[in-house]
Amino acid sequence: MPDIVKDLIFFIITVGAAFGWSVLCLLIISFITLSYLHFTFEGILIASGVIAGAAGIWYLAGMIRKYRKRG
Repeated sequence: MPDIVKDLIFFIITVGAAFGWSVLCLLIISFITLSYLHFTFEGILIASGVIAGAAGIWYLAGMIRKYRKRG
């Protein structure tokens, strides 16, 4: 399998994992701080999307650096 295809598959997995992990963490924080912080599920999904987008940008920057080094 070519490197670019493998990197694209891992990109999708990385962004999905970042989204799932951030949703889980924000839900746990929401349950623990139930009486202090009030998160809506929509807000949790938006924040998780932003976090996953940042993880995706970070991963893409690493891929670009890797392929530029290779020449």
